[in-house]
Amino acid sequence: SASPTASPTASPTSGPSASPTASPTASPTTAPTASPSASPTASPTASPTANPSVSPTSSPIQYDCPGDAISDDGATDGHITVISNKGGLVKYISSNIKDYELCRIQTSSTDDTAEYCEDESAVAPGPYGVFTALCVDGYAYIRVFEDDINFSNEDGVENYPTMCKASTGFTTEYKYKVQCHYDCVDEETTCDEANNPLYAITFDETEDSFSGSGSLENNKFKICEIEDESFAYKNFEIPTGTKQVVLEFDLFEVDESLDVDIRLGDTWYDLAGAFGDGVFYRSQTDFPDHATVGYFNEAEGWIVSSSDTDNHVTITIPETVYNTTGFLLFGLQVTGGCMEIDDLMLSMNCEVPCPAPVLDTLSGEEFDRPTIEILEGNTETVTFAAIQGMSDLTLCTVAVSFKQPSDGSLYCPFQNSVAPGEIDQYEALCESDGYARVSMFVWDSCYSVDKSTAVTVPGECSFSPPSGYDDTQISRYNYRIPCETSCPDTTADTCEDDIKFYTSSDETILDVSLTEFGNTIPIPGAQQTEFVYLQFTTRGHDACRDQFLYRVGSYYFNPESIPSLSDPSLFEIDYYYIDDFDVTVEAITKSPDATSNTVTLKVPNVLFSDDDSPADGRLVFGMKFVPSEQCDSSCGVTVTSVEAWSTCTAGAGCSNEVVQSSETTDLLEGWEGDITKYEDYIGRLGMSEGSISLNIDDDVDTEFVEIELGVELDSTAASFEVEVLEAP
Repeated sequence: SASPTASPTASPTSGPSASPTASPTASPTTAPTASPSASPTASPTASPTANPSVSPTSSPIQYDCPGDAISDDGATDGHITVISNKGGLVKYISSNIKDYELCRIQTSSTDDTAEYCEDESAVAPGPYGVFTALCVDGYAYIRVFEDDINFSNEDGVENYPTMCKASTGFTTEYKYKVQCHYDCVDEETTCDEANNPLYAITFDETEDSFSGSGSLENNKFKICEIEDESFAYKNFEIPTGTKQVVLEFDLFEVDESLDVDIRLGDTWYDLAGAFGDGVFYRSQTDFPDHATVGYFNEAEGWIVSSSDTDNHVTITIPETVYNTTGFLLFGLQVTGGCMEIDDLMLSMNCEVPCPAPVLDTLSGEEFDRPTIEILEGNTETVTFAAIQGMSDLTLCTVAVSFKQPSDGSLYCPFQNSVAPGEIDQYEALCESDGYARVSMFVWDSCYSVDKSTAVTVPGECSFSPPSGYDDTQISRYNYRIPCETSCPDTTADTCEDDIKFYTSSDETILDVSLTEFGNTIPIPGAQQTEFVYLQFTTRGHDACRDQFLYRVGSYYFNPESIPSLSDPSLFEIDYYYIDDFDVTVEAITKSPDATSNTVTLKVPNVLFSDDDSPADGRLVFGMKFVPSEQCDSSCGVTVTSVEAWSTCTAGAGCSNEVVQSSETTDLLEGWEGDITKYEDYIGRLGMSEGSISLNIDDDVDTEFVEIELGVELDSTAASFEVEVLEAP
């Protein structure tokens, strides 16, 4: 057949009368030649029926907080360190990144108020200022200009800020930008003394230590005189809230004639100038010796020498030196030879500690209990208590050496058979640096053997150990006592009746290995206190109880009558007369249960109060074990607690007063419990609060008061006492 010769001359007059009977036999052979001419007329009618089948191939864009300052060449280790980045402001530290001091650095930017140009001269290596930059179009822009004779820039600086000091041929510019973030959270380190030491550098060969001049040699950092003005330095970041830092390091003299300068923050100090002549050991004649003290403005330092070449340096540095930038710059420079440093440590104090006695040097046993307590001080003298805190045992001899206020001569009192606890109180002369020097000497055949080097005992110390003694049995402790303190007195200044003001916190076991303990407590309102009650509670072997002595001041008491531990209802009373003061100490012994005893000492005022003494209001107490032949290593007692409370002196102007009377028992008030046992008695033998209340009537002219009590005793051996107390 053949195809039609021409197209139809007209369109069909109607549509097909039926649908096709079959689908096309094949797909189109080519794609459409054009896109749809219009968008869909409606949105989808339902959500997708399933989640995506795979994860995204890349993470969302993130940024680091607080971010970096990026220089023109893309570096991030330049002058600028970002410390805060939020709310459209960037807070940053600007630093001298050279190893030497620059003549000038200027830092320019715009903060939230105006454009600025901060100018610093003679800028040491490290941080020198904290500034703020405003974010503009997502970035903060900072310019740094360095001026120094080591630079050369004949072309000058383009677009030099008008508020900056004029540029010179020695000015170099550095440009930085910081991407701004608006939700960064500041992360700052705050002071926490539990993290001390803040820094500890031992200068081993692999450790990053100091910058600038100097080198690591033989596990020490060696610094020598050099021709240029560079120096050894390190910047320490100080946590927020640190009130004071303490810097310590060992200094070794390699050469004999040294001139050492140290830098704290912006300021150089001459070590010899601050400490005076004889800062090093070569000028000292005795070892161990006291520290030499010097001052660097508000910072205080001291040097202790231990040999011809070895010194330990300690410097306390106040927050004014580092609080501007949060960094402490410490530098060292030497002329006249070389020196070495080692074991550098920096610690922080979150509060400025109260001035306290400092143990400068020792030759003997180390201990962690106080042996010097400051009682009172001023610019000229300081009164202190000497304490035998070196040993739990009685020591043969303890001597205390210091200068007398009267004429500055050396005074060296001593005592023999010195028990643990306070020895005595003394007054010492203060020296020009604000400290009094005190030495304590200990001699005992069993104390610090082989731990004491030979020491020099001043001729004024006349104690004489037996002939043939080993000189290593004499120990020496050198203290430096601050003469003025600003610490508040935490002792209450008023007496409160029957209120416990002291309770010991630790148990003490007394036996053949530890035979004595002692302590000193301040008495609140000592001048208004008539008696102090000291109550010792012990737990131990019944057979050994009479071998324990109770100490008040320098007096020891042995309760002669002790009730049986099997009968908790019993008590005994003993009295001890002290001829020196014409007073009596009363001791009441009880057995609260089948395993323990209490001994309560009633201590009169004269044993702890002295108007003319700075030590007024201090009570020394203790307990001593005296083994007998019947006691062996199993004998002992545990002191579970020591408690103290007071009875206050009645007020002035007491006299007979008019009170009411009655023939009934209506006046008997508050008598608690069945008074058939000792603990229910009124007064010191028991804890009952029962009392007789008599009301004073000022309008009645009564000449006397009559009190009648009916008492029934449950034992013919029992007794009952009534004490009538007057009241103001």
